[in-house]
Amino acid sequence: MAIQSKFDDWNKIYRYASPDSELEQIALESMTTLAQTCDDWGKIWDCSPVGSELRQTAFNKMVALAQTFADWRSVYYPAPADSKLRQTAHDKMIALAQTYDDWRDVLRTAPLDSKLQQTALDKMIALAQTCDDWGSIYCHVPVDSKLRQTALDKMIALARTSKDWCDVWRTAPVGSKLRQTALRKLAELKA
Repeated sequence: MAIQSKFDDWNKIYRYASPDSELEQIALESMTTLAQTCDDWGKIWDCSPVGSELRQTAFNKMVALAQTFADWRSVYYPAPADSKLRQTAHDKMIALAQTYDDWRDVLRTAPLDSKLQQTALDKMIALAQTCDDWGSIYCHVPVDSKLRQTALDKMIALARTSKDWCDVWRTAPVGSKLRQTALRKLAELKA
């Protein structure tokens, strides 16, 4: 845990150091020496200049250390489009997805109108627990889908905070009674 703490400290120093300063370079070198996890190497990848040897080394370490959904997601995005590595990362993400947020990320990366897109949406529906979850589902279903109304109904049923009611207001059809109700609820919460 002490090494991770030192890595995090050097990462903070890197973030606060002046760009292209000696301190920034020392911090990045220290991070490289202390890095142990895929996440650590992902932070180094983020800090490394595009096209640099360090950036490529960091990416290779990310691939070698990836184990979790979050690790494979961090490999997926910088992997070259249409590459075997990107497909492998995507396959690992699908295999490891467990939470609502995981399946939302799978949905975002799935080909349009694919079976995978529908599977991810079905998993999201099964795992949705909050107004925000249902708001995301609402945004991802076709306009003419019955599920769109179900998602809106769930948002209303779960709305508790001003943010929730603001989301309901934004989602509700313009000029609808629901928009008026959402505004009234917002006013009640502000009072």
